[in-house]
Amino acid sequence: MSDFSSYRGIVGKTASSIPGPFDFYLNQTTGVPTALFGNGSSYSAIQGTTAPPLGVWQHLAVVKSGSSVTIYLNGQPDGTGSVSAPEATPAGRCASARAPTASP
Repeated sequence: MSDFSSYRGIVGKTASSIPGPFDFYLNQTTGVPTALFGNGSSYSAIQGTTAPPLGVWQHLAVVKSGSSVTIYLNGQPDGTGSVSAPEATPAGRCASARAPTASP
């Protein structure tokens, strides 16, 4: 990935662009990891604090336990919070993505 000029999806399951039940991506312009949890009409968001460096492989993860959420960058906690929006029951497809310019 060479820039944060657009949203960089990591993994998501959405309903009409609203998390139903989740979306995890790098924010446009800042690159900060953002996790959204919701039911397709309302959602709660948790943000990390650090954008991953560009042009270098990184490990990003989000862990949800009950209403507590932690975002990890390279194995270290990078953002925590609590979600309160009701969540949809997972059904259908889950989409994941990687930067089109990435190479293994």
